[in-house]
Amino acid sequence: MNNINYIENLIIDHMPLANKLAWKYKKIVPSYVDYNDLQSAAYFGLVDAASRYNMEKGCFSSFVFLRITIENFQFFETVSPRF
Repeated sequence: MNNINYIENLIIDHMPLANKLAWKYKKIVPSYVDYNDLQSAAYFGLVDAASRYNMEKGCFSSFVFLRITIENFQFFETVSPRF
């Protein structure tokens, strides 16, 4: 399996996790934050994680969980009003 197929498989296999995390974050952010935006941020984190993942450094699931979480909170910071 070449590297592109491996990355594609990582992304496809972990899309349910990205969706689950987007729903989880939707429950804790203000109602004006749209689920589709959180899902997009989660997918961006997933693709970023898959493209940067090094098999020798550990479990992908842990790495992608962190990247999706970071990406969603960074997105939320961009849409959150500053006080």
